[in-house]
Amino acid sequence: MKKKTLFRTLTIGLSLALMLVMIPAQSVMALAATINVEPDEGEIGDAFSINGTGALGVEYDLYFSSESADIGEDIDEDVENYEYLTSVTANTLNGIIYPTTNLFVPDELTDGEDDEPVHGGIYYIYMTGAGSKPILDIATFNVVGVAEITDYSPDDGTVGTEVEISGEGMAPDENIIVEYDGEDITDDVYDAFADDDGEFTLSFDIPPSEYGEHDITITGEDSLAELEETFTVIPEIMLDPVSGEGGINVTITGTGFDKNNYVLIYFNGDEVKTKRADSNGSFDTFFTIPEDLDVGTYTVVAEDEDDDDIWDDATFTITTPPLNTDINVTPLSGNVGDSVTVTGTEFASDDSVTIYFDGVSVGTASTDGSGNFTYSFNIPASAAGSHVVKAEDTEDYSDTASVTVEPEITVTPLSGVMNDEIDISGTGFVANKDISIHYGAVAVSPSALIKTGTDGSFSGSFLVPALTGGSGVLTISDGTNSLTVNFTVGAGITMSPLNGTVDAGVGMAGYGFGANKTISVKFNTTQVALLTPVTTDNNGTFSNLQFYVPASPGGVAVITVSDGTISKTISFTVEPKIAIDKITDSQHPGYVGVEFSVSGEGYKANADVEVVYTSDPVVLKTGKVGANGSFTIDFAIPPSAAEDNPHTIVVTVDDVTVKEYAFFMESTAPLAPGLAAVYAGTKAEASISFDWYEVTGDVSLPISYKLQVYTEDVNDVKTVVIGKTLTNTKYTLTEVEIEMLLPLEKGEYYYWNVQAVDAAGNASVLSDTDSFTIGGGGGWPTWLTWLLVGLGAIFLFIFAIMLGRRIAYSSY
Repeated sequence: MKKKTLFRTLTIGLSLALMLVMIPAQSVMALAATINVEPDEGEIGDAFSINGTGALGVEYDLYFSSESADIGEDIDEDVENYEYLTSVTANTLNGIIYPTTNLFVPDELTDGEDDEPVHGGIYYIYMTGAGSKPILDIATFNVVGVAEITDYSPDDGTVGTEVEISGEGMAPDENIIVEYDGEDITDDVYDAFADDDGEFTLSFDIPPSEYGEHDITITGEDSLAELEETFTVIPEIMLDPVSGEGGINVTITGTGFDKNNYVLIYFNGDEVKTKRADSNGSFDTFFTIPEDLDVGTYTVVAEDEDDDDIWDDATFTITTPPLNTDINVTPLSGNVGDSVTVTGTEFASDDSVTIYFDGVSVGTASTDGSGNFTYSFNIPASAAGSHVVKAEDTEDYSDTASVTVEPEITVTPLSGVMNDEIDISGTGFVANKDISIHYGAVAVSPSALIKTGTDGSFSGSFLVPALTGGSGVLTISDGTNSLTVNFTVGAGITMSPLNGTVDAGVGMAGYGFGANKTISVKFNTTQVALLTPVTTDNNGTFSNLQFYVPASPGGVAVITVSDGTISKTISFTVEPKIAIDKITDSQHPGYVGVEFSVSGEGYKANADVEVVYTSDPVVLKTGKVGANGSFTIDFAIPPSAAEDNPHTIVVTVDDVTVKEYAFFMESTAPLAPGLAAVYAGTKAEASISFDWYEVTGDVSLPISYKLQVYTEDVNDVKTVVIGKTLTNTKYTLTEVEIEMLLPLEKGEYYYWNVQAVDAAGNASVLSDTDSFTIGGGGGWPTWLTWLLVGLGAIFLFIFAIMLGRRIAYSSY
């Protein structure tokens, strides 16, 4: 029975241990789960299935979401809007998750933080462990049939046709990307976004493109829902002008033709010009209307050289019958603003003649009796190329000629340094063209896009880029016409700081110097050593130039930076600085005689320097500032009292106080003097001398000694008889001083002691006190001495008698 119980206990323990082992093992196995979705595209309500692999017998949850996340991120944290699909279990034998059959594309996500209708585009199917949030695997599903185009008009037309497209089923509030033949044109699209219902209406103009069908692709930036339409481009030609008399030049512009193919141009059935279309199927050129044509309307046809289905026509109206009038224009070319003279013959006599430039009146002339006139006008703003000048009188007599407008540019100023703004303008260039700028072979970006107007004029500016210094060629071009001017790039430098003291670090950067040149720097006339050698780059710029300010007089200095050919200067203000080699405070005082050195840099050359100790005051030292703006003054601290701390040291340059320093004098008293000879109360000889030992070890020298001779009364009141301050360690009283010492009563004494005082006024304690007598002598009187001796003898005699009796009595 006991064995069975033991066996059961062991069995239960092993089972629990296996369960504990299997729990983490099962979690690790779940990491290897995978899912596949079939099909991976469908509409709302369509069925789909999911299969995959997982850990044996482990259950997994499946979610359908519009939000993108990575494996390891969590449902409800990283994925907030979703629809729970179902749970699946991996086969317990082989770990296979067999295809589910009850899954359908939902029309709304309802199980996350917010309800969200399903839109078109990419959705994500996430797998997690059952009841667990971390994502184990991901599959994608493309929801189709939701996003669709609801309105599109027109589906064909010429280049520049405005197209409007409406649709629905996009993600709410997402941006929409529009491509035309695979090229992103979103920046040129109006309202390229969906509203909060996923609906959109956008519009754009058909860009230059060749004849035929072109793909328009609309893609949701977030949902990736993609819609497609096709637009068919048809040819179109335009004439300018559309009417006039024979012999004038007419500009013809075409779009929507075959790219890079030749276009044949016919007037009234006769070929008058051939022009190759560009890579977008566009072209522009001009032709001359034949002369001597009757008034009426004539057809102009432009046709592809290979395909007679690619064509368009326009009409030109002859408005004036052919006459014998004639005009000449001189010169035949010029710039905008140049004067042009028109001469005419065989017009109506004594009549008024209107002069037109490209159909716009520029003035009126008068004919003489023979129908002749002369008139001058300035070429108005107009694009490069040939322009029609027409003269017409009131009788409808007219004639035309042409004048060629040539481009012209203005650049102001014609020199500058990096980041200077340069203004440019031009006239007589090709209309509606981007302007490019080059300095030599270097492309220069304008401050803003510069484009010619319809009259071929432009204006703008650019900032001088990093360029090598010197003179070069500035080229301005519209792609057809290029004009040049000489432009000088100057050198410039930046520096930080712009002021400082000697030995201050200075940093520099420069531009507009020669390419790959070694840079040197002079400070006034002194060549300074750079921290590291500096060489310009290919554009003539350098940076990280560093040096220390050399010894220089104060004030404005001139720094010259040079590459050996090009030099540039900049001002630097040298500020004075002053320093002292020692500093005292209450915790670290100085002493009498301590030596200091004060030095300064950056001061006016040859200026007077003075160091004053303000305790007395006393001038400690004077000097001069050197030619390089520096000075050094050495001085020592004079005797002064510690009790006056702090003292002040003042440094002046040319009588101007430039610095004040606090000086703390030490307050340590010297040792008390030791007495070398003492009287010890005896009578002094006729020559009275006092002797003591020299006090050593004090820092504030010299040491002086205060000697005092005094008396004391019965109340210990001291009366100083003689006081002396001495530098020696021995003193003998003079006869006068001895006479000051009056004889004292018996038992009275003269006393003397000495006190040491250093140069800082620090006094020691008093030395030991010695005493002496003068005159009648000191000590006990002689008679008193003998009296005491006699009394003592009597006392001893009586004591002996008494002692003898006591001994005798005791013997009985």
